[in-house]
Order: sequence, then structure tokens, then C-alpha cells
Amino acid sequence: WMRRRWPVRSRPRRIARTVASATIDVLDVPATCVMLWNEDRSALFVAGRSGWPLETARFIDEYESSAEAVDRLFAQFAGDASIVVPIPDTTAAHPDDPMLAELARLGVAALAIAPIQARQGELYGLAVVTLDALDPTEARRVGDGLVAVADQAAVALQNAALVEQIRHQAAHGVGSRIGGDDSALAA
Repeated sequence: WMRRRWPVRSRPRRIARTVASATIDVLDVPATCVMLWNEDRSALFVAGRSGWPLETARFIDEYESSAEAVDRLFAQFAGDASIVVPIPDTTAAHPDDPMLAELARLGVAALAIAPIQARQGELYGLAVVTLDALDPTEARRVGDGLVAVADQAAVALQNAALVEQIRHQAAHGVGSRIGGDDSALAA
């Protein structure tokens, strides 16, 4: 019965692509990407992107951020807020921060970044948008909207994981309640 009820699986990459595509219109930004953890959670990779020029698309597609770099970046977030990261014009502008130096290749003024995070604190990834200028009012508007987008992405990722858990339990005849002991039901 599960196959009939939920015929389309919402894989994390599909969710990331959908969120990235929708974010362009919702926030009226030039380009966006959604980064998710790889399988061993050692790095974030770009799982969905939209709006990037061809000359930077390959760089975006191959970009990964190590867990250590993500930890440093995540330490800058205040609660559920987004941050705006100015991007230098040249790779030489940030010799002590290899991540910022590498991002100079994007050719944008700044990135607004919001954590895609479960209410329980689990970090699924990052929602990222480009900013053409460092206008504080615009950065605040985009940042606030990006937090809302990231929150919705977290819900979608949680729901997809829950559906997969239900599918697995149904396929393997494991209990009828999620996360619970079904021994009382058998009695």
C-alpha cells in the first residue's frame, strides 16, 4: 500500500534542486545554491543550484566545503539568523581564509547564507544566495527571506527522511508505529 500512497520519492538532491530553483523567484536574487552533507558527513556539496552563469557553473558543481570549514562558518550564525559574507575581488584578498579566497572566483559582491537546520539542531546543510551589492537593507530583506526558505527546506528534508523510514518499515514488516515499541499492540 505504501507504493500507491507515495509513488514519488523526495530525495534530498531533488529537494535541494527545487529549493534552489524556487529561491531565485521568491527572494528575487541572481543565483542560489543548496548545500547538503555528503554520505559520510565529511563535507557539504552543492546538491542544487540555479541562476549561475556558465563560467561559474562547473566550479559550483564541484565545490565542497569541509566539515571544519562548515564548523567555522556555523559558529558565526546567531541562532536561526542568516549571515552575509562579503566576497573579495581577488583570491589574494583573504590569504588566511582559503574558503573566502576560493569563493572570489564567483565574481559576486557577497553571499547570504542560512543554515538548513532541524528544530532539534541537526544541520542538514546551507541555503546560499548571491547579492550584487552590500546594501544593508537589501541584505537584511534577503537574509530574513533566506531563513524562511531554509526552514522550509529543513521540514521537507525531515519529511522525506520520515517517508523513507516508513517505507523501510513497511517493506521489512517492522512495527506499525514509528520509533515505538509495538509489543503492546501484539498482546
